[in-house]
Amino acid sequence: MSRFQMRLLIGAMLTAALGMIILAAVYQEDNRTPNIRSIDTASGPDSQESDSSTSLRNQDLILTKYPFGGSGGACREKIGVDLETGYGATFVLNGEPIPAEILQVAQRPSTSYTFKPQDACPNGEYVRPTSNKLEICVYKLSDPSQACIFNDTHTFDAA
Repeated sequence: MSRFQMRLLIGAMLTAALGMIILAAVYQEDNRTPNIRSIDTASGPDSQESDSSTSLRNQDLILTKYPFGGSGGACREKIGVDLETGYGATFVLNGEPIPAEILQVAQRPSTSYTFKPQDACPNGEYVRPTSNKLEICVYKLSDPSQACIFNDTHTFDAA
């Protein structure tokens, strides 16, 4: 291989690597859920798998977390998640399990599990003015026991 061909090949590889780094930075910053602090990003204690590649795959099951945030957002917006098709979710908000009866499940390209805050928001039964903690348990719809395969947490303020 001539010196010119070697330089051309190295230049092409460096350009490709730079392009991948730029794309990774762009897609990493394309976050549709601002003001969300994920507490438990690894597989939860109820998870059947625990290696890091599984954690990344499980994190991708949750497409969007609600509410997005902002002043009073939790009282005007729905609370919950959009999931990949084939998965379900249960919630515990501020230590209180959210009953299945008040969950709204919608099938779109993804599956949406959400609920509306009560009329007394932000001083209702579930939502408080600040420091709300939504614990999310994701399970496979094919699993009748609804055993968590991934746990995550979403924090937000209502006032």
